Amino acid sequence: MTNEKQNIMDAITNILTSKLKVNPDLINEENYDNALTGKVFGLRSLDLMYLFLEIEKQFNVRIDTSKILNYEFNTINGITELILCTEAKSLS
Repeated sequence: MTNEKQNIMDAITNILTSKLKVNPDLINEENYDNALTGKVFGLRSLDLMYLFLEIEKQFNVRIDTSKILNYEFNTINGITELILCTEAKSLS
């Protein structure tokens, strides 16, 4: 895993634990592909919207809202990939 990818994942998990009060014990690699709105994390749609806004602010990116509708913004790994792709597009 690249340093950049790890830094993004760390930032996402920090938002989840500090702002959305997700149990830190749930933050491990085996859960990174679990839906944030599913049984493991149990976030509500409002929590996901808050996470979306925090991600855009913290990473200074604009993520197309269709990514939420297509469930691309619903796992830690999915959000990480969206940020990486969005950053790459903004650099080109």
